[in-house]
Amino acid sequence: MSGGADSLSLLVLAAQAKTDKLDFTVLTFDHKLRAGSTAVAETVLKTAEKFGLAAHKLSRPGAKPKASLQSAARAARYDALLGWCAKNDADGLIVAHHLEDQAETFLLRLARGSGLDGLSAMQAVSERENSVLIRPFLDVHQAELHAVLKGHKVIPFEDPSNADTRFQRVAFRRSKAAFDALGLTSMRLAETADRLQKARHVLEALAADQMAELIRVDACGVISGDKAGLQALPEDVALRVLRGLLATHRPYPPRQVAVDRLYQLIVKGETGRKTLAGQIVSVKKTVVEIYREPADIDATSQNLPKGKKIVWDQRFEIMVSRKATGRFRVMPLGIDGLKWARETGVPLPKLPSKALHGLPCVKQVLNGKTPGKPVAVARILTHPHISFGVLPRKT
Repeated sequence: MSGGADSLSLLVLAAQAKTDKLDFTVLTFDHKLRAGSTAVAETVLKTAEKFGLAAHKLSRPGAKPKASLQSAARAARYDALLGWCAKNDADGLIVAHHLEDQAETFLLRLARGSGLDGLSAMQAVSERENSVLIRPFLDVHQAELHAVLKGHKVIPFEDPSNADTRFQRVAFRRSKAAFDALGLTSMRLAETADRLQKARHVLEALAADQMAELIRVDACGVISGDKAGLQALPEDVALRVLRGLLATHRPYPPRQVAVDRLYQLIVKGETGRKTLAGQIVSVKKTVVEIYREPADIDATSQNLPKGKKIVWDQRFEIMVSRKATGRFRVMPLGIDGLKWARETGVPLPKLPSKALHGLPCVKQVLNGKTPGKPVAVARILTHPHISFGVLPRKT
């Protein structure tokens, strides 16, 4: 919470909604970009305590950004807040964006030439970085939200940047009367964003259906798509399918321009290979294959606790049985592991070398320190007490 009227209204409403089965924790973020930011964060903590809510202060790590202060501060804030939620098993992060915020977001994205996804503006519920972002007030006017502060003797903090017309959002806010006179009221703009959001959901559902129809993931985690099927799809649906594929085991897809280039390669019937979003995309005559770029995989070995599944590289579930003797670690198979497998005559799947390099390799720890030779690799070597499973594809 920033200490502004929007977030403090949310704090009061959360305190009113609190029950034995429903509890809230207030998170405030000290961005340290202006004098007094720490004092504001401390005031939020005291206000939360006054209303009987637990609270935590988070801070921006690192040096002050040199450019795009507002966007950099926003990104740092969400990283910190969502990170806290994920680490503490919170059901979601609730923020106080309201109807006027939704209208301004629509205008900002319209000015930037955004397409359907951008113009659908903010969603009431969205998945973000292993957590859920919840905006319950997108159809509530700011004045209605602020009304809950009356009678509670809560004094909001006024952020001076909200009056700085160098920021485009503030300039739009200052022009509200002119927009209203033209019929472009906040309500009308928010309703338009809502209609576009419904259209977006229809296209996303179509793309999900096509992914289920055209896409397969094998036991090595390699994604395969039917090239002719992708070529036959309407462009917008095909682009969504490709973005979905490239985000299968990654938090974010690549830039839209890169997806557009990949689509053109496919639709023209050409062949080639591209590296996008930490994955290698191989466009062949009849199929599109996607597998992890080895250089993008964390090569640090990871301990494998016995009797408990762990997720490796957002692709594989690995478990060592409690019956196994010794200690084990997992890491990418890599060049050395692949060389060892070939020298020892271990049968390998028919995959490109780089796809094999990115497979998880389990090694037994020798002398209490050094991992030895591989004892298990997905689809290559077997061990009676080690199992692999490919995580289901996201849709």
